[in-house]
Amino acid sequence: MDPLEWQSALQFAAKHQTDRLVIGSTIEIGGAAELSDQEIANLRRLLDALGPYRKGPFSFFGQTVASHWNSDAKWNRILPYLETDERVASGRLLDLGCNNGYYLLRMLELRQRLNKSGPGSLGHASQEPLIGIDPAPSFYRQFHFLESLLKPNLDAAQIPFLQGDHRILGETEGTSALDAICCWGVIYHLTDPIDLLRSIHGALNTGGVLYLESMGLADDPHRPYAQAIVPESKYAGARGIWLVPNSAALANLLHRSGFRDVEFLTSWDYADELNPETGLPVLAEFLDPARPGYLQDGFPAPNRILMRARR
Repeated sequence: MDPLEWQSALQFAAKHQTDRLVIGSTIEIGGAAELSDQEIANLRRLLDALGPYRKGPFSFFGQTVASHWNSDAKWNRILPYLETDERVASGRLLDLGCNNGYYLLRMLELRQRLNKSGPGSLGHASQEPLIGIDPAPSFYRQFHFLESLLKPNLDAAQIPFLQGDHRILGETEGTSALDAICCWGVIYHLTDPIDLLRSIHGALNTGGVLYLESMGLADDPHRPYAQAIVPESKYAGARGIWLVPNSAALANLLHRSGFRDVEFLTSWDYADELNPETGLPVLAEFLDPARPGYLQDGFPAPNRILMRARR
């Protein structure tokens, strides 16, 4: 999105603020009846320019925005662990690598619900902050556009989104003495996973909890030890994949970074969580139909792994 389009998006948002926010499998902002046909056409143009959306889906004034990931599927896998954790419910919570804020909004709704303040945008969450961090300008624009469409009295319009990565932890206001950090879909994109984990460890309070989710390898009961793939270039059709570990390798990385009480929580097949309608690569295109559990290039197929650890 060029600077003129971005200014146009911000002007549109300032003119059409709404107090309607429904936080569920689809994040819904506003209703179709709030805009004229011409305003809907302008909105559609802006949404197309802001895309592609990696996480979602979203609906803006009735205009659906398809996302690369059906993010509700991962949320439902992780939710049972989050909703029983007091640090997540009412502590200082960070979503590190928050993308366009889809999970930030799901976390907000969860905290409101657990604190018995009502669903969606109606209540007030814990007074302890909820913060997002992500380095990608496109994700910042997507989230800031959404926030700018909301009336400022809503909790969802007040979530800080900091542009940066794990290296700003402890260096930027609000990024230290955290009670819980969720870091999902990040570690395998980095060349130095230990640096990431040590930064997270240093940003947590003593007893603070990390929920770490990663692309990974299925555990092999015949080889119960740490294993990982370091791809030569692409892996499962994706660029920027540096390390694909199994749960034992993730546990070792966490231990070597100073964490304690390291737990494997769950793993799952995620092939159905990707949406081919966006035109972006999806895992199913690269699976070998003749060899379940493998890719067409002979490598083991990835799954998703969720770990929990404490400082």
